[in-house]
This record gives sequence, C-alpha cells and structure tokens, in this order.
Amino acid sequence: MVEGEAVLLDLHGRRIVGLNPVGSFVFGRVDGERSVAALAGEVAARFGVSAERALADVGAFIGELVRRGLVEVTTP
Repeated sequence: MVEGEAVLLDLHGRRIVGLNPVGSFVFGRVDGERSVAALAGEVAARFGVSAERALADVGAFIGELVRRGLVEVTTP
C-alpha cells in the first residue's frame, strides 16, 4: 500500500492490478467476516456516496476479485 493505493499481483493473469483509494479501502477490509453489504456501508460512510451506489460498486468489485481468483466468497 502506497499513499492509500494498493497494487495486486494477479498470478493467473500475470498482470499487476492497481487499485484506486476506494478499491484499496475495500480490499484492506476483506477479512472473511464482513459481508459485501457491510463493506458497502463502510464505503458509503467513508466516501460520502449513497448506500445503493456503494452496494452496486462494492458488489461489482468483489465479483471482479472473485473472477480473478484473488478472493473467495463463502455463504454461511
């Protein structure tokens, strides 16, 4: 993490993926305990966006991380 922005190494795609401050914020909080909705609530509060926008954006971001094999989503 450098100046609030993270860089991920996608070993499968052999790419380096830069994250903006919001992506870095979310990625830093993915801990296996927080739900997508909880993460979206944190984003809405921190960045001053609507809950609906945050939920859509965080859901899309987590979906992309899953697609790239960078995180796994589990259901209770």
